[in-house]
Amino acid sequence: MTFLKGRDSVVATFLAVLIVLGVTSSMLEKKAAVQASGLQAPRFEVDPLWPRPLPNHWLLGMTIGVSVDSAGSRLDRSSAGYPRSQGSLHAGQSSCL
Repeated sequence: MTFLKGRDSVVATFLAVLIVLGVTSSMLEKKAAVQASGLQAPRFEVDPLWPRPLPNHWLLGMTIGVSVDSAGSRLDRSSAGYPRSQGSLHAGQSSCL
């Protein structure tokens, strides 16, 4: 019985090595094809003017939840943690609706 266990582990090891070699070969072939085609990774530049001012005094930020009641008043919960001096919006004060 120990002979079969040893043989099974050898076969499993051989198959694992064969799979690793096949995957590595495929990856190297793809890399060689990309290098031969002359493709390069894109170069990104910093835009010093970003973010541009938004129209109508809109604000950028996280939106946790927005609710509208039957009277049309809006409750914006995105201002949690922001002081009022930063222009956080409260119930009924939205300029974008």
